Amino acid sequence: MFHIYATVAFLYVALRFIYPLPLATGWRLLIGLVLLAASKYHMLILAFTGTMYSPEVPYWVAYSAGWAFTGFALLFAFVLVLDLGILLTRLVRRRASSRRALAKWRYGVAALAVVVSGFGVAQATRVPDVRQVDIQIPGLAPALDGFRLVQLSDLHISVLFPEPWVEEVVTRTNALSPDLVVITGDLIDGTLQARATDVRPLAKLRARDGVIAIPGNHEYYFGNEGWMAKFREAGMHSLINQHEVVGDTRGQLVIAGITDKVATRYGGSAPDLDLALRGAPADAPIVLLNHRPAGIDQATAAGVDLQLSGHTHGGMIRGFDQVVAKANEGFVSGLYRRAGLQLYVSNGSGLWNGFPIRLGVPSEITEFTLRAVPSGRWVAMWSESMACVALLFLKGFSSHEEQDHEPCIQGGRCGALEFRGGGDPRQGDQGSRQGRGVHGQTPAGVQGRAAVRGQERQDRSFGAASRRCLAQSMNIVCAPV
Repeated sequence: MFHIYATVAFLYVALRFIYPLPLATGWRLLIGLVLLAASKYHMLILAFTGTMYSPEVPYWVAYSAGWAFTGFALLFAFVLVLDLGILLTRLVRRRASSRRALAKWRYGVAALAVVVSGFGVAQATRVPDVRQVDIQIPGLAPALDGFRLVQLSDLHISVLFPEPWVEEVVTRTNALSPDLVVITGDLIDGTLQARATDVRPLAKLRARDGVIAIPGNHEYYFGNEGWMAKFREAGMHSLINQHEVVGDTRGQLVIAGITDKVATRYGGSAPDLDLALRGAPADAPIVLLNHRPAGIDQATAAGVDLQLSGHTHGGMIRGFDQVVAKANEGFVSGLYRRAGLQLYVSNGSGLWNGFPIRLGVPSEITEFTLRAVPSGRWVAMWSESMACVALLFLKGFSSHEEQDHEPCIQGGRCGALEFRGGGDPRQGDQGSRQGRGVHGQTPAGVQGRAAVRGQERQDRSFGAASRRCLAQSMNIVCAPV
């Protein structure tokens, strides 16, 4: 389908940009051939190198080809916007613009596409800056308050992100002196032989509690088992539906990692959170590493406190990120909260060389500082919760809008609240999600963990909901539990 979309885009550009240009036929044919080659970039590299994901060509070729394709993509978008402007102008003025004026506009959008795409490719291929994020983790032991965890994601080490770039990323990461480094997939693009030199700097990553990596979809394209073995040789711990416990007797943190959903196509194991958490201490907070920002309901039910993901590259272009979000369960970049679980989606440190552009969505090395929730907050949450319960009973549950919903309190547990009426449920850090109760949805293998920690999670969800309840005048109904 991708090649079909590219062909349709080229035909539109040929009809609405190339053909109307006031140039000799030879020049228009030449421009058409250049844009056709740019639009067929992926098909060409597939034909000449055998793969769309890692063309083994010189750096300047990969850079120029990426610039050409992104320039073509932006030209298509700009010509489409220009045509909409022309249509609106005709409707308002009831007359067509002159050919000379339209020619100037077409030259203008072409120049803009070249300049903006060039800037975007430069932004995409630079060494990422550090982004600092504080995360409060309920149940985190005081001894782990201030625990510093660095996430790298979507490095996509390739001809476009070679050894010197990787070396600088490692240097910036080590300069943070992290307690733990985690890498959430898509470390590479290429075979073991092709990337042998480029991945060497990864062995220099240093953290007090080590370096943990999980596979993304791209590892499976190039032999995941071989790459995981290579990463272990470099001193990393690879988690394949497994977990590790970091910390000591004063406080522990479970780090769980699952596979990518494409694994089964290549003879690997499907993502299995049940298996990954089997045997984990029930009273320790859980950080889940999942390459894709997916499976949030299951992670919430399993008692996961923080999920770290990547895969989306943050959407790469501001505005286009909303399209990417729709393909990833509504998540694309930054911090989200949903029914007690916190999800962070990294913009990625690198990206795939097939669309190497960033506009308003910078790459990142993410430094998390984990914070224990102050004990005094629990008293406040319960007070607010009880106030909200009283408000709910005062409002009553007998209106016709609420008859299909069960009470919030069942068996001594508080279900999360769904708000209807004023306010936007998406408000909050990068678009917080409204919560729903998860009773009866716990996977069999983690029922013991959920039983121990489920009450705590429901209390947190209810406390947060009650604060919003008291802060806004809304119509409140209970979500099914």
